[in-house]
Amino acid sequence: MEFQLLGPLEVRRDDGPLPVRGPKQRALLVLLLLHANETLSRERLIDELWGERPPATAPKALQVYVSQLRKLLEPARLLETTATGYMLRLEPGQLDLHRFETLLAEGRSALGDGAPGQAAHLLAEALSLWRGPALADLAYEPFAQTEIARLEELHLAAIEERIEAELQLGHHAELTGQLEPLVTEHPLREHLRSQLMRALYRSGRQAEALEAYHTGRRLLVDELGIEPGRELRELEQAILRQDPALEPAAMPSAPRQVSDREAQSPFVGREQELQELLGGLERAVGGRGVLYLLVGEPGIGKSRLAEELVSHARQRGAQVLIGRCWEAGGAPAYWPWVQALRVGVRGREPEELRVELGAGAPDLAQLLPEIRELLPELPEREAPESDWARFRLFDAASSFLRATSQGRPLVLVLDDMHAADEPSLLLLRFLARELADSRLLVIAAYRDVDPTLSDMLASTLTELRREPVTHRVALEGLPEPAVAEYIEAAAGRAPSEALVDAIQTETEGNPLFVGEVVRLLVEEGGLEAGAVEQLAVPEGIREVIGRRLRHLSAPCFDMLTLASVLGREFDLEALEAVSGSGRDQLLGVLDEAMGARVVAAIPGAPGRVLFEHALIRDTAYDSLTSARRAQLHHQVGNALEDLYAADSEPHLAELAHHFFAALPSGDREKALGYAIRAAERSVGQLAFEEAARLYEMALTLVEDDIEKCELLLALGEAYARAGDMPAWKRAFREAAELADARQLPNHLGRAAFGYGGRILWAVSRDDQLLISLIERALDALGDEESALRVGLLARLAGGPLRDATHPPELKRARSEEAVAIARRIGDPATLAYALAGYTQAHLSPDRYTAILPAAEECVAVALEAGDKERALEGYEQLFLHLLGLGDGEGARANLREMAQLAQELRQPPQHWLVAVNQTLLALLEGRFDDAEGLLGETLKLGRAAPRWNAVMSYGLQLYLLRRGQGRLNELAETLEADLRELTFRTYPIVDCVLTRLYDEVGREDEARTLFDRLATDDFAQIPFDEEWLVSLGLLTEVAHSLGDRRRAGVLLDRLSPYADQVAVAYPEISMGSVSRYLGLLATTLSRWEVAERHFEDALAMNERIGTRPWLAHTQEDYGRMLLERGRERDRARASELLDLALRSYEALGMESSASRISALR
Repeated sequence: MEFQLLGPLEVRRDDGPLPVRGPKQRALLVLLLLHANETLSRERLIDELWGERPPATAPKALQVYVSQLRKLLEPARLLETTATGYMLRLEPGQLDLHRFETLLAEGRSALGDGAPGQAAHLLAEALSLWRGPALADLAYEPFAQTEIARLEELHLAAIEERIEAELQLGHHAELTGQLEPLVTEHPLREHLRSQLMRALYRSGRQAEALEAYHTGRRLLVDELGIEPGRELRELEQAILRQDPALEPAAMPSAPRQVSDREAQSPFVGREQELQELLGGLERAVGGRGVLYLLVGEPGIGKSRLAEELVSHARQRGAQVLIGRCWEAGGAPAYWPWVQALRVGVRGREPEELRVELGAGAPDLAQLLPEIRELLPELPEREAPESDWARFRLFDAASSFLRATSQGRPLVLVLDDMHAADEPSLLLLRFLARELADSRLLVIAAYRDVDPTLSDMLASTLTELRREPVTHRVALEGLPEPAVAEYIEAAAGRAPSEALVDAIQTETEGNPLFVGEVVRLLVEEGGLEAGAVEQLAVPEGIREVIGRRLRHLSAPCFDMLTLASVLGREFDLEALEAVSGSGRDQLLGVLDEAMGARVVAAIPGAPGRVLFEHALIRDTAYDSLTSARRAQLHHQVGNALEDLYAADSEPHLAELAHHFFAALPSGDREKALGYAIRAAERSVGQLAFEEAARLYEMALTLVEDDIEKCELLLALGEAYARAGDMPAWKRAFREAAELADARQLPNHLGRAAFGYGGRILWAVSRDDQLLISLIERALDALGDEESALRVGLLARLAGGPLRDATHPPELKRARSEEAVAIARRIGDPATLAYALAGYTQAHLSPDRYTAILPAAEECVAVALEAGDKERALEGYEQLFLHLLGLGDGEGARANLREMAQLAQELRQPPQHWLVAVNQTLLALLEGRFDDAEGLLGETLKLGRAAPRWNAVMSYGLQLYLLRRGQGRLNELAETLEADLRELTFRTYPIVDCVLTRLYDEVGREDEARTLFDRLATDDFAQIPFDEEWLVSLGLLTEVAHSLGDRRRAGVLLDRLSPYADQVAVAYPEISMGSVSRYLGLLATTLSRWEVAERHFEDALAMNERIGTRPWLAHTQEDYGRMLLERGRERDRARASELLDLALRSYEALGMESSASRISALR
């Protein structure tokens, strides 16, 4: 069992995390962990947990919390009871804080012993244990403040020590980017500033180093009135006199063995980087997955370093999978993943593969058809057209890699990621979030210059660097000693100092450049004795490669030029077909190129060859004129078309690339046809960004307006499924304009439907075009009865017309028209969509009973059509409306069905919907610990829902949770800011929550001001929709608190027709029986008998639906009313009710509510 404090509290067993429920139980565990193997007295624990004024029930509550903890930690007997208190007994390594402190001490010791490489490794491992701010979920607990401050200081000290080790290793250039934000965050921390100054100075930025000093001095003088300390002052003077002592000491090279492979391709000067990667390998072996980003210019040695790691990993017994991006264009989507995963799949027995693939096998089979060959009984994947099918694909790939690594650790190398397609980058981002507790080491190598980073790669790198598992290794040029070692290994002789200096100066230590120069000089006799004085090193790497290629025979050079058109990698069969050469002639020519280290066979891939480096391929390709290039692409396209005639599907993107590159002199129709087919295949593989790229390519070739409109619709659909809202709206808007101009009603309807987005219930309050576009499309379609017309009507009614600026009759009429047409069409899927829109359009308290048959039918026809998403939405409506009618058991049964469907769909939006509704139920039942956990899950899953909905739901549920816990004061400012950010003039439940919040935390003037505004025209601005009952319930509590009798009378009249219902705000919160609020209003008006009747009804309803908190609130309100009425015979009943409320509050942990009653007594 493992305990983690360096971030939010976590307890983990081998089979996963354990839930520690409730703030008090978590606080108790943290106290025991901080004092592990010590006895803490009961008195001290009570003092720490409840402060100076603990409730009388504190000793009993402590016993309960200890008992719950002991049960949680079973079967391990870690929590012991002693004569005076309790002790948590831990073994070394069970607590991450202890491991951190041990590693920090070892790192400091190594640094003091002059071993910065070892120190950097130890300190990096120590820092990798941090998952966020220490004790993050207990930041407001008084007992934790001192420990949090101590741990923050230790964390900063470890960062400083690690940076010190890296500085000694000469990694100053990389460190400046890390130090600048640290200094900004901790401007008065002088040692960090001194490290920044040294890193800047060593990077040749001495003016910036001095500016960093002066900025720090101004801060110290202005804020504290003191001068910088001795360290900073002396460092400034050393920089001014350019003291040689500021330069890093040279690091000795470690002795090493050289393999046959290394003799061909020397590995020198990368010992420190290799040690860092090997440290990552050890972490992965130990079950702590890690991702390394290898970054540098072309030829700097990223692939060579990865090869060296792979060699060590195999010796260590790890599995290795390698995927390389295609740099010449035309590769299928997910190409590096297909390469890597294919090897992983083919190396397994069917039974083993079936277990490791699990439920994701059908999803992954769409990328790797060989899975179906190995497992022919696999079912077809469900709902491939689903918006969230790609999540299942990514989850399947990630789960397979994680499962595969459990038996033997796995190293996954993804090379040339600067050339990756967008879906491949998205899959890498997904996998990075799943690495932490795996046995996976992922290496992703990419160029950071030439070409410049694409927007997608840049955003991917930003996201990856935010993940705690990610480390960046930047490679720079080799220093002179390493260049000398490289030359000796490559040329077989020791070079002179003059030669080393000349080559290092011209190549800046780039290993590829060095190697190419040495080979060129060997070929031209430039390494002979006495030739150094006449040495003329070419100016650039491409010139070197060009001269080397010209040393090859003419047939060899011509064949390589043709091969460069095929790409960095190529099949011998394809080159044979393109060149028209026989296999023997081809192999003879390539043998010369292999001997010159220009190309090489790909290990484990018979018949495939690659250029030794992308720059070699680029140099050969760039030697062609544009006309010759186009001619060769056309020649290649035709040859490959014949070669792939039997099965062209996997090669469509490649064919599209060649025929497109052959333009304008090539075959436009072939280029267009293959681009469209390749795009359609990419959609089938859920590679929507790649599909969009191919559709964009096709759009540049199409001339017919109708065909262009079709392509724009397909492009919009691809962007929509990729989640790129601006791009999908642009494409659909262009399609609509073209359809309008050419009078194409069906195309206009499809464009309008696509423009509105894929979520039926999204109101889209910030888009003024949506309604007019859908209305225009409906007009163009005329009276045609079609699934498209139904979809437009349902989307309009269930989405934008729900905004309160539109009369409710309009959305209802549109939804009823959609259902009527769908019934006449007779298609179950169309009817399910129409009914889903219908239920959304009829969300109001007066429609609770009427909506149930529509929701039940929606479920039935959706399941008949196989549309689980619509069925799930139908179950949600049944859950909420049955709950609103007081049928708690029926509601819970439908929520269980909803959760079951979400498990089958495995899609984030549906998981989010279920989690939100489960949170609603947990809050209603008073399961606040469960609600706390579910709320965190909804926030995480909310990334898959529209942001506005996710944040709104989270804010409303967090308010109700903190209200139940009596913790509104700590939430007031942040919740106020979050909710105000989301306020819409037509969505005033936010202001209703804020009004009640102000009232509860004692900000009466603000509460009254906001209440008066909301009460204008007798609360007419509160829309009569799915939020109405809860909104008026909140305002009822405010009117009662403020004693506003006039408004209480208005609210009583408005709410009275719904006395037999439960207040539910779809889909976030429920506040129990409406009769409770009527009782409060009648109490405010001193209508005692009316209040008594409503409170009795509320007691019955709240007990029936199983809401303990609102039952207790009703008991308290009823008891207070009886006391206020002042009749002698009421006292016994009032006392009974208040006693019941007090017991419930105490049992539920609602301490502030319990204290309120205790004060009353």
